[in-house]
Amino acid sequence: MRTRLLGLVLVVFTGLFVVGCGSGTVPVSGTIALEDGTPIKSGDLELKQEGANLSALGHINDGKFTVYTYTEGDGCPPGKYTVTIMNADPPVNGTYSDPTTSELKIDVPSGGKTFELKVKK
Repeated sequence: MRTRLLGLVLVVFTGLFVVGCGSGTVPVSGTIALEDGTPIKSGDLELKQEGANLSALGHINDGKFTVYTYTEGDGCPPGKYTVTIMNADPPVNGTYSDPTTSELKIDVPSGGKTFELKVKK
């Protein structure tokens, strides 16, 4: 009986480990520009998932970005995110550099999404 219980516990923990280790990411990409339509030429994005300790990153190149969490281009898990922007050229409003002040929010659906982001200078 004890061996059976130990075996069952081992199976449950193994299942939880395998499920927890799956990436669960979906494709996320898009464009980013100032409100007047001027593309952000370069910079970095960080997506901080609300209510979780998870961040995803993206590099801005000629007004376009692709997000990654674990490996380049793998996207991020579905959910609500606050977006921060660093090292932008042209510069953007400083409120975007801090997740506690950034008003830029996105909701990543289970199928992934291509976003069109507009930000203040």
